[in-house]
Amino acid sequence: MNLTKRLTKHFQLLASYTWTKTLDDTDQAGSSATFGGWWSNDQRNERQAYGPSEFLRPQRLIISYLYTLPEPSKSMPAAHALLGGWQLSGVTTFQSGNMLTVYDGARSGSIYGWPQFTSGRAQLAPGVTSADLVTAGTVTSKLNNYFNKASFANPPVIGDGFDWGNSARGITTGPDQRNFDIGLSKTTHLKGTPENSRLGFRAEFFNAFNTSQFANPVTDRSSATFARITATAVGPRVIQFALKYNF
Repeated sequence: MNLTKRLTKHFQLLASYTWTKTLDDTDQAGSSATFGGWWSNDQRNERQAYGPSEFLRPQRLIISYLYTLPEPSKSMPAAHALLGGWQLSGVTTFQSGNMLTVYDGARSGSIYGWPQFTSGRAQLAPGVTSADLVTAGTVTSKLNNYFNKASFANPPVIGDGFDWGNSARGITTGPDQRNFDIGLSKTTHLKGTPENSRLGFRAEFFNAFNTSQFANPVTDRSSATFARITATAVGPRVIQFALKYNF
């Protein structure tokens, strides 16, 4: 869904909202020297391999805008020179987190004696649903325990091995993102210069409010860093300035 406001009364706006759902059984190409294809968890249960894509962000809103600040009257030359010619612009992004699939590397590794299989699903503890997986609270408060680790268990023992994990594909979402990029610019007409030259100044603020935006947590239950968020998805605030002379 798109909303457009063309430049009128010094203001322009473009907004785009997307609500989407993508389903698949794998979101990457894979190959095997033995099988020549890609396996995802229990090959006897193809329905379990089908679910929300891991690259899916269910909702996304992007807003871009441009606002030209009103200029003081030319009857006040000093104020007009100082306060005239300013523009405020920016791009604001709100988006859901990626869909996450939880694996258990300790229960993966081989199938029928071949080591090509490496994507075994984690086993949910009895009575646990997808609503129980993510720890309550803000993302910042659960950087070391994004998932409720008690929601997972070892899969049932069968003979000298384990059965397949029972968790589904794309069972929960990672951290969402809220980003603000802002630009402030001023154009000054230089009177008395050849061809009415202009001096342009621009300041740009990327991640303007220095909002912490975190990457996905580690989704391998066998990892020592399982359920931890160890990186950010967007860097800290960056400010840059530019000065340009047009003639």
